[in-house]
Amino acid sequence: MNIDRYMVNLFFEIKRNLPFALQRDFKISNADLGDMMVKLYRSIDDEAIKRLIEVFLERAGDGWTAKLKTSSYLKEQASSSYRGVKKKVKRSVAASGPDGGAKGRYYRGVLVES
Repeated sequence: MNIDRYMVNLFFEIKRNLPFALQRDFKISNADLGDMMVKLYRSIDDEAIKRLIEVFLERAGDGWTAKLKTSSYLKEQASSSYRGVKKKVKRSVAASGPDGGAKGRYYRGVLVES
């Protein structure tokens, strides 16, 4: 997401109007700023803040306003990523080798795929 000067002003206007408990964690340097805005949009009841968030996400592009309307987007984000990084699927130790055994290299006690 590319942020221009107008979006910075919108961000700080949104932050000023939030309750103090939410202001602390609301940072413009957050890598998941778009996801944070979508979650905030769904959790807050103030229509003025919702409209500011809509304008912010419209300027962000990349279909962020469409993500406001879909309910499955947040469920997908919560289950498949953490801070923007996709979670890796863990493989069982029994299935790691060609014969089903635990063959491979270990690094700090964790089996590393080769």
